[in-house]
Amino acid sequence: MRSCCVAVKAWLLLSALWLAPALVAEPAAAVRQYRFNVPAGEAETTLKQFAVQSGRQVLFPTEVVASVQTNAVKGRYTLPEALDLLLAGTPLLAREDEPTGSIAISRVALGSRVIELPLFEVKESAGMRWRYAEMPGLEILSRCPDETTRMLIEQNRQLMQLLELLVPARFQVSSDVPARYVLYRAESQPTIAREIIAELEKRRPEQGKTGGDWSVRVMPNYRFWDQDTVAIFFILSGSDFNKGRLTITPDYLRYRLEARAPSLPPWFVEGIMELYRSVTLEPAVADLAATETAERGAAVFWPMTWVTETETQVIKRYPRQKRALPDLAGLFGGQTAVAKDTPEGQLRRAQAALLIRWALADPKGVRRDALWKFVELTCAEPAAEAAFRDCFGLDYEAVDRELAAYLPDAVKDGFKLTLANSATLPTATLRDATPAEIGRIKGDLERLEIPYVESLYPELSSHYATQARRTLRSAYDQGNRDPQLLAVLGLCEVDVGDDAAARPFLEEALAGGVKRSRAGYELARIYFQAAREHNPAGQLTTAEAGRVLKPLAAARRLAPPLAEVYELIADVWLRSDGRIGPKQLAVLDEGIGFFPRRGRLIYSAALLHATHGFSDSALTLVERGLVVTTEPVERERFEQLAAALPGPKK
Repeated sequence: MRSCCVAVKAWLLLSALWLAPALVAEPAAAVRQYRFNVPAGEAETTLKQFAVQSGRQVLFPTEVVASVQTNAVKGRYTLPEALDLLLAGTPLLAREDEPTGSIAISRVALGSRVIELPLFEVKESAGMRWRYAEMPGLEILSRCPDETTRMLIEQNRQLMQLLELLVPARFQVSSDVPARYVLYRAESQPTIAREIIAELEKRRPEQGKTGGDWSVRVMPNYRFWDQDTVAIFFILSGSDFNKGRLTITPDYLRYRLEARAPSLPPWFVEGIMELYRSVTLEPAVADLAATETAERGAAVFWPMTWVTETETQVIKRYPRQKRALPDLAGLFGGQTAVAKDTPEGQLRRAQAALLIRWALADPKGVRRDALWKFVELTCAEPAAEAAFRDCFGLDYEAVDRELAAYLPDAVKDGFKLTLANSATLPTATLRDATPAEIGRIKGDLERLEIPYVESLYPELSSHYATQARRTLRSAYDQGNRDPQLLAVLGLCEVDVGDDAAARPFLEEALAGGVKRSRAGYELARIYFQAAREHNPAGQLTTAEAGRVLKPLAAARRLAPPLAEVYELIADVWLRSDGRIGPKQLAVLDEGIGFFPRRGRLIYSAALLHATHGFSDSALTLVERGLVVTTEPVERERFEQLAAALPGPKK
């Protein structure tokens, strides 16, 4: 979400115009405050009043503003703030022409919705400082009071510790790129994209239940991520920490599970997500955290819902009634069905959640340890009953019976897991942010927002891209050559489709030693495409292949691993004349270990094994691909390759 220099909207060519007295645009207009006294009323009248009081041209066709009621604006505001207040909740859009200072008013197309773009202003308002702090795995850019910022950092630390009660850290994504938090004071926040926020809120799955007198008020925060980083935008006030707590949203939890490498088994991911619907994370209240009487944080497991509320009530009413559960063999074997929104998928997700809950509820922790061991084993290999028995000491049938017996308790009772000890971290040291830090962190957040806007309102994505570029270039143009800033500049250009502009930024970033796996991949991809365009039908020369492989080798050493890195390595070798031996093929085996269900990677590796004379291992990979692949076209490719291979050597 971003503030807007003006409430920028898609706008129409104007025909009938009404002109206010023109004044020369002032250089400091982005931060100047004006005194307004515009009452609510018909847009045609209020826009004329706005024009007189601001001294700006306001351009609009009469038919565009007909029948529109605008809001009252009274007090001292900057031009963007006043426009946002005036047009909030209306179908009218405003755009400032920077050279002339005029403001064009248009109306969204029929069926569209008003969007106030929350673009951060490049020029900071007078008296507003950005503060910066760095913690392990985290960077914070804040306009909140230092006390509020520290309270958020403390609650975030506790939340991540509590999450480990549900999912150990080793099963969550890790990254060499720190997470970025941008904190804004609620009292002086930029204009919030109310429509975009509302749309994102709709898409969030429901999470958590309340029990007794405990309830949670979620502080406003919005998460954006790509392959190797996450940025979170908070809107905070000091009172937030007295009224409620932060929480981890389901979409962010899913990101932490699905971005992890090696990939987690689908049944486990979906089971955790289903279970999380009946879990709340309770960090210690921020202002009591340092006292001896403060309660430690806890993960509270409320009674779960079994598939539907109706079925849950039947189980509560008839707890001793025998009922059939989907068998564990079917759960672990149906790796794709578990994620589908079908009756079978819902049933399998419920069983996965029940299995995980049953293990976590063990007061001695034996079943919990067995579960983590089994998940670890099944990340790279399909689940087998022998491995399950080795971990749990029970076969599938025996645990099926235990789950059936445990189900009535699971839908009726809850339990709590409490942190044994809260690990201490040094207090965050806050200081004024440098221009490079402001540009890099804000710019990366704005870059990450672009795909969300593209998916919701594609006609507005170009405005977000322009703002992200401006924010990043504002630091770059001051002479900052921080490799991290250069990497974000390059990735921003990649994301908006300008590889030519991205290339020099990425080259300089990698030369400066930036640790960002996606930066290495994107530069290699640009080199690879250039080589293919130079010789579309031919093989890559040794020099061309080496140039592409160098940034990929650097990316391989960074977290998180990217499947695209290994797939591009395979593409380079498939188009190279050189001999590929076991040492090189082991690199692809490494990639398959990280991404065991990535059909394209497995196929490329099988093809390379076959091409270079390793037919037995090629056939093994083909068989593996046929197990994990569900797409008909992909299966056909594997089958054709299998038919072309000689049988295994005796």
